[in-house]
Order: sequence, then C-alpha cells, then structure tokens
Amino acid sequence: MDRSGIDGTVNAMNTPRYRQCGAKPGPMMPAQNEDMLIEPIWLANHLDDPTVRAVEIDVSTAAYNQWHIDGAALWNIYADLKDERYRPVGKLAFERLLARSGIGPDTTVVCYGYAPAFGYWLLKLYGHAKVRILNCSRDAWRAEGYPAARRPSSSRRKSRLWPNATQNCSPTCRRCARS
Repeated sequence: MDRSGIDGTVNAMNTPRYRQCGAKPGPMMPAQNEDMLIEPIWLANHLDDPTVRAVEIDVSTAAYNQWHIDGAALWNIYADLKDERYRPVGKLAFERLLARSGIGPDTTVVCYGYAPAFGYWLLKLYGHAKVRILNCSRDAWRAEGYPAARRPSSSRRKSRLWPNATQNCSPTCRRCARS
C-alpha cells in the first residue's frame, strides 16, 4: 500500500506528509485539476472584492467561531448541505443558501475547511461556474499570517434567488441530472 502523502513523501512515523500552504502540485495532482485550486495569496488579495466569497465548510460551528478567514461564510454540512435523509439538498434549498451567503451567479466562491470538495461538488452540480478550493488548510492559512476574524461574517451583499430555480430538484432527480 502506498503510504505517501500528496507530495509523495512520508514523515519519520511513516505517515503521509501533505503539502504546505501554496506548494506546487506534485505527481499526485494532475495538471488538468490545477484550475480548481486557488492559492492563498490570491484569496488574501481579493478578500475585499465583492465578486469573491470564501466559504468555510464544516460539520459544526466550533472551528469557525474560534477563527475563520476574514469575510468567510459558514456552511454546515448537516444543517445546510444535506437533507433529513443525509442526501445533498435540492437545488432550491441550495440556491437559498447561496442567496443568504451573498453569492450570485457572477461570484467566485472559494471553499475551504473540513470538506471543501463537498461544497465544490454541489456548486458545480447546480451549475455554478466560478468555484475553487483553497490550496491550503485552515491551519496553514493562519500560520502564514493571512487575515482571520473571530466575529461571524455577514454577507457583503444581498443576492437574489438564481434564475430558473426548480423547487423539487435534487441531485438524484433524473430530470434535473439532465439539465
């Protein structure tokens, strides 16, 4: 079994070692996926840009309440992204979350936290074109000295419901999967 980390190396305890904040992609990160990642310096330089919104995705509010990227919204996996049967929320519920978060069709969303890939996947599933994953962990962001906040971030702008919202749409709906 390959025990190497994302940079192809292991530490002294033979456990995977993962890339540090802003490290270049290695052999386990194919070039075709580079456009999904955003470097921390880019996000730090765009925190005041009204067309960019960082979103922390986690299972509770604990980490976010301790500190979060300045201006970031919080999406709770169980309260915001999954329904009562633990399936991904439907399109209308997701579009309402986007509106509450101040995210419109023209917003670049940068996902980070416990499960950024889940947020990325849902945004792509429901047709959001401008979505990226932060190329470092929460801890690496803070260790590098990038801006962090303790107070909950409010939406910098109000957003409207997206056009063509389908009320009963879910990722498992065949009709919606084709659209």
